[in-house]
Amino acid sequence: MKLQHLIVIFLIIMVPISFILGVYINNQVDTIRTQADYNMILMNATYDAIKAFQLNTINNRYSSVSDSKIRDIEAEINTFYNSLGLSMQMNTDVLRQFTPAIVNTLYDGYYIYSKFANTKNDNEYEYGLRSYIYYSCRYRNTARNTDCVINYTLDNAITVYGIINGTYVTKTGFLIAPSNIENYNTEDIKTRLRNGNTAGINSLNYKGLNITTEYLQETLITISKDSLGNVTPTKGTYLYTFYNNRKVYRGSWNASKGRYNYFWYENFEVTPVSDSNTDTINYANATIGQNRSALDYYIQAYQFSKWMEDNLGFLTANDAIDEEGNPIEFDTNNTGAEPIFMFNNTTNDPEMSSSVFETHRRAIIKNRIETSLIAALANYNLNSVTGYEYILPKLKDVDWEKIYTEVCIITYMQGIPIGSKYYNNYCVISNNKNKEFISKSSIILLTEETVNGVKKYTYHKPNCIHLIENNASINIIGAYTNLQLARQKVDISGENSVYFMPQEAYNSEDNHVYPYLYCYDCIVNIADVYDLGQFIDGEIRDLDDNGGDSVRIIPATAFNEVRRRYFMALAREKYNLYASISLINGN
Repeated sequence: MKLQHLIVIFLIIMVPISFILGVYINNQVDTIRTQADYNMILMNATYDAIKAFQLNTINNRYSSVSDSKIRDIEAEINTFYNSLGLSMQMNTDVLRQFTPAIVNTLYDGYYIYSKFANTKNDNEYEYGLRSYIYYSCRYRNTARNTDCVINYTLDNAITVYGIINGTYVTKTGFLIAPSNIENYNTEDIKTRLRNGNTAGINSLNYKGLNITTEYLQETLITISKDSLGNVTPTKGTYLYTFYNNRKVYRGSWNASKGRYNYFWYENFEVTPVSDSNTDTINYANATIGQNRSALDYYIQAYQFSKWMEDNLGFLTANDAIDEEGNPIEFDTNNTGAEPIFMFNNTTNDPEMSSSVFETHRRAIIKNRIETSLIAALANYNLNSVTGYEYILPKLKDVDWEKIYTEVCIITYMQGIPIGSKYYNNYCVISNNKNKEFISKSSIILLTEETVNGVKKYTYHKPNCIHLIENNASINIIGAYTNLQLARQKVDISGENSVYFMPQEAYNSEDNHVYPYLYCYDCIVNIADVYDLGQFIDGEIRDLDDNGGDSVRIIPATAFNEVRRRYFMALAREKYNLYASISLINGN
């Protein structure tokens, strides 16, 4: 065969193959590019949704109330679809067909936004929020005549109801390891805690930290109206305490009554506490400026934890059953026969991430969310018009870590044709600025230090390297949640608005008020921080200054005051949080 013939045959065979391969490769490149674009669009839309939720909760002082919370979530979902629609240039009604579920995890449960049969509308299938689902689990132990349900939360709070040792009981409260109080206090305080005789206990030690009363203050802008409707804003700084989970502020001195005036802060207006409300007046008069929320948190948490040990200390993960009464098989985080509610300060401290309680809590949350999503997606497939079979993606461990510890939004987008495949992905974004939950990472410390002869006022994360290693020369002014430090907006009239910061520093030397500035290292740059878990546990381990393999250990005694203020702030904010479960005195 001549060479020319071979060349012709080669061209006849290879040209079509090369063309087909070129088309295939270009198609795969386009598919990968489109998938990357959709990933970014989904992430940005989810971020926009979280931002909308944060803005609504920051500026809505009633955002923790059920109806208001639902409106905030619905606004968050609308923002998600609007952002998605603008980026993809698609109608939101069309996009809903490719987003089978949106999950909003909250403090003690979650909402799923999906298509469901609305019984109030003749079982017509429509998009909306399904009923609220708690992080709950049922336990049955026939030998102990116990059949109860326990609702978990994103932290160490639980609610118990059902038959316990033959008696119907309802209890709610926070869990701690009682030994962390018993090991550090006098016999008198320990005896009074056990007997419930806690009146007059004005301080105690938790993990060696002195928990006591504290001063709380906040800067407000109040508005008043004259007879003509003109609005006048007035800025002031007030001491406050809590009464029935509401802040009570101390106003001006009332000479005729021999006491201070007290007021609520509602819609940016002063609402005086009436004289007829003697309980409020007496409470505020006795405790204003000496808030004992952190102290009461640990007292009541101790009592509730002891009750759990005495009454449900025998419960294990093997006692957990589903709605049909069958044992639950946990695929991960299975603690088996280890007692969930027998606490100690080493292997089962409820406030430590490695504890049996914490491991089991995570297993319950994961099981509940996955079970609900599988049911929601199965129902969605029955009524889908796209012909695509929607399935539950396997979430990464890092995403589950967010869900276990933070308020989150989980979005799914599936079934959109992209080249030779269908788009299928999810996005999990945590929300660390909200009124729903006080996370361990949400506490910010306000400090004063002198640098080159000038006083400097700064926000710090508690695990800031600069703060910990220089805490002896830094004065901690206060500790609050990051949400309480966010700039507030007051609408005066029309487009006229004023802004204020809830926390400002007063310098007595020059009689001036200064704003707190962010620490560049731990908040702006988010680089120079120690591990928060090690900070909480009280022993920081880090590589040596030369970057070698040897480890230096910073004991808790080197930064005890930072930890003390952190623990007090976390306990106070948890105690005063208005959540959908009533965390009232361990009862």
